[in-house]
Amino acid sequence: MLRIPIVIVQWFEGRTVKQKEKVAEAITEALVKIAGTSKDKVTIIFYDLKRENVAKGGILVSTS
Repeated sequence: MLRIPIVIVQWFEGRTVKQKEKVAEAITEALVKIAGTSKDKVTIIFYDLKRENVAKGGILVSTS
């Protein structure tokens, strides 16, 4: 059985590279421990969203 977890993190832009490294490390460690996969099989993709590209309740997040 292939164990190739892919995790997509979507959040507002503004996190530092160091923060992304720490999040990637924590997610990877959790998947290794809980899902029984190996570190080299874990792929994490970060999408940094601009607030102007997200609306909640019909209102752009950038204006709320």
